[in-house]
Amino acid sequence: MVDRATLEALRERVRKAEGPDRELDEAICLGVFPDLRPAAPHCVGDDPIFWDEPFYKKRPPKLTASIDAAVALVGQAAPGWSFAVRKSGFGDPAQADLWNPMKSPGGGNNHRAKDRRDGSIPLALLDALLTALLMEPSDD
Repeated sequence: MVDRATLEALRERVRKAEGPDRELDEAICLGVFPDLRPAAPHCVGDDPIFWDEPFYKKRPPKLTASIDAAVALVGQAAPGWSFAVRKSGFGDPAQADLWNPMKSPGGGNNHRAKDRRDGSIPLALLDALLTALLMEPSDD
């Protein structure tokens, strides 16, 4: 089960991030998939390797640096959901929205990230994902 406090802390870290961050990549993987077990003694360089799906025997994906990795995480953490990313306006901020197409368009189904003034699309998409996960009803 995903822990709300962990997701809230991760979202704040994503919002404060100033660029790619490998420690944040790992923390997001562990926060979104709490059953993952990092195989800390089995590292390649500074990157731990995970033992569990969806990252079996892999390093954490470069979520904060790669649009493709952030999109793949959305597909794993929110399968079937739709998203939109864009860059517009003065200063070229990045924006992202995430929604469940199986739900009504109203009623808080659209989860928007705060504008990223640094233009980072991966961080905007991660913000939207964490916001969506926080807004979904819990299983308790």
